[in-house]
Amino acid sequence: MTRGQASGKWDDLESLFSAVEERIGLKLRERDKVLLAKHTKQVLEQECVSLDRYIQELRRNISIYSSDKWIAIEELITTKETYFFRDLGQLRGIEDIVFPQLFCPSQSLKEIKVLSAGCASGEELYSLCMLMAEYKQVSWIGLQRVSGIGLDISRVAIEIAKQGMYKERSFRGIDNRFKLLREKYFDRYISKNKAVIYKIKPLFLGQTKFYECNILNYPYSMVSSGTVDLIVCRNVFIYFNEVSIRRCLDAFHSLLRPRGFLVVGHAELKGYEREYFNVIMHRDTLIYQKR
Repeated sequence: MTRGQASGKWDDLESLFSAVEERIGLKLRERDKVLLAKHTKQVLEQECVSLDRYIQELRRNISIYSSDKWIAIEELITTKETYFFRDLGQLRGIEDIVFPQLFCPSQSLKEIKVLSAGCASGEELYSLCMLMAEYKQVSWIGLQRVSGIGLDISRVAIEIAKQGMYKERSFRGIDNRFKLLREKYFDRYISKNKAVIYKIKPLFLGQTKFYECNILNYPYSMVSSGTVDLIVCRNVFIYFNEVSIRRCLDAFHSLLRPRGFLVVGHAELKGYEREYFNVIMHRDTLIYQKR
């Protein structure tokens, strides 16, 4: 195939968008489609591959591109904007409603397991684990272990999460309470270019595991059904269509222990949750509990 033939017929973009949505479960926005079309055309010309062949490979869930030339579709169209202790209202709801039940002595749970679905670069999961560690101390419960699992479709984001190293921007807007937690759970460094870097302390880093994973591809190999106490999946469903949302809720319902908890972004479920969960009202948010 010559370079002039590489892109082949370039008027079948709807088939491209459909194949991408099927592969990764995301509902493409107009801006996503523009980015995807531009990038795909450029790469297919470099690789001398036709659009028709690429669509076939997408539907078979195979990548035919060398990693140095192809930015994963997931990296291109997903947003990885996050920071520590984001959305204080939801965090207050988790502290007020979820923690007292999980850490209740009558529960007799030896391990509290938290899953962050769509964890991006890890700030959310680390934040929850820190708050749980603090709650254990003030509520005199010291026998239970807290472990966290983070899943995200972005390989780049997962590598950042595994390293546990963050710049000042990841702590924007935090108040004095959370600054104290940063001092307690992070070591502070100055990089070669004089930037301030915060690295999760080794003992705390060992409580969390991060995996590259499309959360629609359940079951997951790294976590068993019926073992998770709290799932947080915020600002993920905004990318999903109805079919993908229901697939995720099926998976989450299976993963949770009886009476386990789910927290999602505000107004993301649009009524789907009532088939799976009881809704607990909090002044700042909604908490969903497995029936």
